Amino acid sequence: MSLFNNTWILCFTVGSLMTLVFYLNSEKWIQFLTEKSFGVQKEILEIIDKLLISQDTKKLKRNSWIFTISLSLIVFISLWPHVVMSLIASTIVFIGSWWFLKKLFQSLWDRHCNQAVDQMVEALTIVCNSLKVGLRLGQALERVIKNYPGALAKEFSLVLNKMQLGQNLEESLEEMGKRLKKPEIDMLVSTVNILKETGGNLAETFFVMAETIRERQKMEKKIKALTAQGMMQAKIISALPFILIGIFFIMDRNYISPLLFKPLGWISLAIVLVLVLVGGFLMKKMVEIKV
Repeated sequence: MSLFNNTWILCFTVGSLMTLVFYLNSEKWIQFLTEKSFGVQKEILEIIDKLLISQDTKKLKRNSWIFTISLSLIVFISLWPHVVMSLIASTIVFIGSWWFLKKLFQSLWDRHCNQAVDQMVEALTIVCNSLKVGLRLGQALERVIKNYPGALAKEFSLVLNKMQLGQNLEESLEEMGKRLKKPEIDMLVSTVNILKETGGNLAETFFVMAETIRERQKMEKKIKALTAQGMMQAKIISALPFILIGIFFIMDRNYISPLLFKPLGWISLAIVLVLVLVGGFLMKKMVEIKV
């Protein structure tokens, strides 16, 4: 036991073991870091393409690398001269920065999809009324685009543009369903495809579909309101340990330094991180209800 009471010997032992593990799994680590940088960057570009945003790809790549590397360097310099902790923290921040960028653009895409779904009731009502007065489905979609600018209008515009280029309506709607991946959009696509093959009262079908989606949205909003408190509690409890560590680090660095700059503290932080992630995941699943 006296051997491990010496901090230098303990640090050397832990560092040697970490170096050995990294060396034996170097290819996997390199592949992991590549996926968390170049792979995430590719996913971000795909999301921007789905959002129909015109953006200079080279400029976006350059800015994303500047953002992630700058944050990593700031963390590395702020923790210097604790080399091991600086390397570990800067690596975590580097990976976390790419994760943050991905989540940021993913949230924009989710908001786009949700806005499109929220506009469907009014849009289907317009389509229903347009079909009743004798307009074709393509003309009805044009009326939606003129009256309801937003996410759904962009999607319908893309559908009409593809139709003008020679693609039929069914294929264009199917591609829209694959892009948005929402049950309400799938319902619209399936309904149009089935009615095109079997025939039927298209206006009446759109009216029933609008009522179904309206009731579904009411139920989703009610469930969201009932579970909002539990979701917020899960987020606060999960973030609380790290907020306290940050407060103590700012107020009294010497008090928190054993936890951040000692091998035993690193092990404790790893255990806390795992427990927080597991607890947050379980709390989220407990209050999450899918309609």
